[in-house]
Amino acid sequence: MKRVASLLVTLGVLGAPAVARAADVPVSNAAELTAALAAAKAGDTIVLAAGTYDLVDASCRADGTSAAPITVRSASPLAAKIRFSGVEGFKVTGASWRFDGLDVQGVCATDSACEHAFHVSGAATGFELRSSRVVDFNAQLKVNSAKDAGGVMRTPHGGLVEGNEL
Repeated sequence: MKRVASLLVTLGVLGAPAVARAADVPVSNAAELTAALAAAKAGDTIVLAAGTYDLVDASCRADGTSAAPITVRSASPLAAKIRFSGVEGFKVTGASWRFDGLDVQGVCATDSACEHAFHVSGAATGFELRSSRVVDFNAQLKVNSAKDAGGVMRTPHGGLVEGNEL
């Protein structure tokens, strides 16, 4: 009887569908951060080492899910300093992106050049910004509807902004 039970357990495990494993993606400079954002997939956690990351902008296009969001966080709270010199910092168009413990600053030569630290648009549902410091932008967060590739108007919803210094 033990053999049969063992065989059934083995078959149950072998017959189970493969689940893609999410990854912790450590980054320590601006080039690595840009590459990690571009390659992100549901469930990934992009972990920024302490330091300064100088960027013009950053696209967040991939889709996470509510069960497997894409997370961008500082290894130590507020120790990752992201400095944007472009009109928009994080351009979030993918679903379920979470940002946690980041220090985000606009460093444009003129005030009008640093519009939004986070621009959340279209199908970017489930956006979260937590425990971060976001300064020196005309608007730290902009959220609006946008057309998808098929021309359908999409509006972000279900977001959370909590415990931040804005």
